[in-house]
Amino acid sequence: MKTKISTGKNIAVRVAKYIEKELDKNKIYRVLYHGYRPMKDEDMKEFIKFSECGMGQPAIRHLIIAPEKKIEEREFHFLAIKVMNEWRKKTGNYGIRYVWGLHYNTKHPHSHIAMVSPYPEELLMDMAEIRKFNDILEEVFKEKMKAKKEVIDELWKELQDSEKYEFNDA
Repeated sequence: MKTKISTGKNIAVRVAKYIEKELDKNKIYRVLYHGYRPMKDEDMKEFIKFSECGMGQPAIRHLIIAPEKKIEEREFHFLAIKVMNEWRKKTGNYGIRYVWGLHYNTKHPHSHIAMVSPYPEELLMDMAEIRKFNDILEEVFKEKMKAKKEVIDELWKELQDSEKYEFNDA
């Protein structure tokens, strides 16, 4: 898993639109999800509003999950939901709202998850909390998560690109 806090003007929309980009190339899950269901317009409005609740400027926590073995798209989808549900239960971060999508049609299939909260402290994760999230990932996926340098570099680039993503609000 790679993660970072992203801040700045329209960060929630930029990252959500970046995640949404090219989902139409997936076989099954071709839309952005809000929690466990396809995202609606009112979900996006809440997501944006919550991103603006603290840290001095709009903020999100952006995570990318990349399993080592190739997982069938439907299973990957349900495992990503399970990871987030388990993490919320174990940490008590019930204020978190998240949007996510699978970038399944890539060399290294992965899931982007963007989290916001009306309680900005819920977005903060120290190394122990990141390790706890990774433990949940490995428990749910029943495998060690990818650690190859080329994959780590690719995921880091995805995090960086999402912050800079330009979209046309047509």
